[in-house]
Amino acid sequence: MDSFNCLDPATDLYSHTLVEASAGTGKTFAIEHMVTRFVLDGVSIESILVVTFTIAATKELKQRIHQCLIHSMHAIEENKPGSLAYLEFVCKKSDQEQFKACLLLEKAVLDIERANICTIHSFCFKSLDKQGLVPMQEEGKENFDYKAFYLQKIKQTLNKVPPKNALLTSSLSRLVRGYQFSFDKLYNALIEHLSSGSFPRDTPSICKEKVHIEQHIKKIKQLISPSIENKLALFKGFFSTSKVLKQTFVKQLQVLSAPFTEETLQTLIREKVSLFTLLDLENIKKTKTGSVDALVKEMVEIAGQIRPALDKLRDTRHTFLHLASWCKQAIENDPHSYKHYSPDQLVFSMVRAIDDPVFVESVASGFNVAIIDEFQDTDASQWKIFSTLFSKRRAKAFFLVGDPKQSIYSFRKADLSIFYAAKKQMDRVACLDTNYRSSAPLQTNLNALFSTRPSWLDTPTLALPYHRVKIAPDADQKGVGDGKQAIHFALFNASSATKKTWPTLPFETEVLFPFIAKEILEMSQNFGIELSKIAVLVKDRFSRQRLASYLAQCSIPYRMQRGSSLFDGPAFDFFSHLVLAIIEKGEKGSIEAITTHPFMCEQGARDKKFNFTYLEWKTHLVQAYHWWKTKNFSRAIAWLMSENINSYHSLTTLFKDRGWEHYHTQLLNIIDQFYLAFREKTYCMTSMKKFIISESFHFLTLQQVEKVRASGQGVELMTTFMSKGLEFDVVLPLALLYRHGAKSNFVRIKGETVPFDKESIEHQNVLSSQRAERLRQLYVAMTRAKKRLYIPYIVDEHLDKVPL
Repeated sequence: MDSFNCLDPATDLYSHTLVEASAGTGKTFAIEHMVTRFVLDGVSIESILVVTFTIAATKELKQRIHQCLIHSMHAIEENKPGSLAYLEFVCKKSDQEQFKACLLLEKAVLDIERANICTIHSFCFKSLDKQGLVPMQEEGKENFDYKAFYLQKIKQTLNKVPPKNALLTSSLSRLVRGYQFSFDKLYNALIEHLSSGSFPRDTPSICKEKVHIEQHIKKIKQLISPSIENKLALFKGFFSTSKVLKQTFVKQLQVLSAPFTEETLQTLIREKVSLFTLLDLENIKKTKTGSVDALVKEMVEIAGQIRPALDKLRDTRHTFLHLASWCKQAIENDPHSYKHYSPDQLVFSMVRAIDDPVFVESVASGFNVAIIDEFQDTDASQWKIFSTLFSKRRAKAFFLVGDPKQSIYSFRKADLSIFYAAKKQMDRVACLDTNYRSSAPLQTNLNALFSTRPSWLDTPTLALPYHRVKIAPDADQKGVGDGKQAIHFALFNASSATKKTWPTLPFETEVLFPFIAKEILEMSQNFGIELSKIAVLVKDRFSRQRLASYLAQCSIPYRMQRGSSLFDGPAFDFFSHLVLAIIEKGEKGSIEAITTHPFMCEQGARDKKFNFTYLEWKTHLVQAYHWWKTKNFSRAIAWLMSENINSYHSLTTLFKDRGWEHYHTQLLNIIDQFYLAFREKTYCMTSMKKFIISESFHFLTLQQVEKVRASGQGVELMTTFMSKGLEFDVVLPLALLYRHGAKSNFVRIKGETVPFDKESIEHQNVLSSQRAERLRQLYVAMTRAKKRLYIPYIVDEHLDKVPL
């Protein structure tokens, strides 16, 4: 692959070229100088289109292009081109030509606000708006809050009676239960889904399933007799240990015996275990196989015919898609919905618009040059727009710039195969092959590490070989200076054999976080590394908050990109479960929600003193309920927090003994804020329950925010996604440690979201692609560092090895 040197005046920029730019090779530097060269050639700044991925990136790119234009103008005026070969070439021309070059640069500097440096969504909006295809003159701007509109429509939709054959209330109840009764989580999931524009091709209906189930239930109804319990005794799971038919199956048999109504179906869906799930020959007790008669076989056969349709109605994934489609219809039927285009809807509108040759010519004629940055994160719709407008010689120069190894946004529909399809259509393929970010020792180590298995980033269908990059001539040779290697492996011995998620919370607070704090203090105090130039890349906002709390205990300043709400984390989640459990007087489901919360189940399997029994919880929740009834909410919560639940612990001492003082403090703050907000109001428990599980609590979350962004110095805490495009002296990608079993509820197949089917080869291939993307996230994380990269690694035979 040819090296792309945009500084060399001999490099022809008037071509259709794909530029592969590995991490740290100066992609933004190349784009700003390409724009400057085009301006020097007489191309007006407004006829140069530069599209990048995020609004933040557009601001940075515009600023850097502006500064490059100014610097180039001064360099020519003072005849000091420095190491920029194309400016040196201009400085050797006549005075008149130099004067003309300065005028061109000056005009571009003055017209910088007219430059088309934007995101794909902004580009689509401007193009459609210019042709009068976006009727949004009332707003007069493109940054409308479509999410707020979606949220409003979702709430209105959920307050209505579902249309016939669209949704069953019992299915909806199962869905809400799956979100731990957090309507916020459900709302956010629906907004994300509605924004993506990915829906089943046909509007979902449950009519077919209802008719099918009704027909077969009539058949099985004829088989129900007083001796039915004897038949059910042949199967596992129907009877309790005391050999009594479980109440859930008694209830299901009662509705099956009665005439079929909507309530029959609602009951079968609502119950935790379906009778028809257990009526299976494979579920026959081994000792009873000889007792299977014709009647039992007929029951099993009918159950097998009912099961697929009933399972579909009980499946929360199908319910979610039904609900999303129902909300979509409400949005489309709203007379004002045209004012609330989501970013993806702008792209879809643009795709439809480019079917018109007149529209294509009108848009394309406004640009002589098009540069598409971060092209590895493009999807099929976006590529259709770019290729239609700028290929086939419509643009004098057309550049696609990106790095397939950094494609990590499939959840935003980025499609890596588009990169390789476009690559074949371009006239030329070149690369940026010199790293200007990392120190010489670090880049040497990265080259050696990534080259041990060059194919480690390959996907199931695409080859992404790693090619060594050159080290810049003026690269730093020293590094941190503490005697450690530029890549420092932090190895931990542990076992995840019994853990679904790894690492555990105790492992974090007892091992990982102390190690991180120690390294940070040593580098900042002894070797002069500024705290703001140290980044810890975390898994998500919850692990970020836990680390932030620990660093605060160690008096280490930290910075986040935004504030973190008291009500946006596990402490509030636990609090809401606790309040609901009191209101429901320890109903079994509410106790299960508490005992399965990370605060309660982390050590319960190993140490009985942390393991509260169902009876202990029930007793204390009932007592707290009476405190609330006779006194008030505050007294009830205070009693429950301080009273010993077993002979070892109260909730307060449990938090402290586990070293979770920061969570305990957060919990107390939430209780205080809740009490202050409602001390002058009287709520019955029913109203309070409705209030907690509804969006009504949102106004409080907006008011009570912990300020977590420090001014000045502070260690940066962010996710890998947030770190993309940034660089730091020291990077500790803590997110590398976090692994858990993949749980895929949905997959995207040909633009359509469907429930995941583990038996489908096509669906399994999608999962393989997702695993390949996680390795690309690893690559992104490891290429943010300039001087030192920490690689935390758990030596554990139960975890899959990273193929590196």
